[in-house]
Amino acid sequence: MTWPVQAAAPGVFQIFEGRWAGTLEDQDYVADRRVQLPVTLTVSSRGAQSRWLFASDDFGHTVQRDETHRSSGGRYTVTTKMGQRRRTAL
Repeated sequence: MTWPVQAAAPGVFQIFEGRWAGTLEDQDYVADRRVQLPVTLTVSSRGAQSRWLFASDDFGHTVQRDETHRSSGGRYTVTTKMGQRRRTAL
């Protein structure tokens, strides 16, 4: 996915660096109720590029997503790679 944007300064992603944790709210259709699912985000950056690693629980499975964010030549690009869905140990 690419969007035209103003040229970004080198190091623009440094403000997001670190490990973030929280929850996502989702619908459990089997139990017919809303549930809170844990999620983590780890962000690292180098210049006008950063890597965003997401991990979340999806009803007993860990789902991972790996995103690369780039800002170059007035364009902002996000490349997403879905990771494997693994069974969470109970």
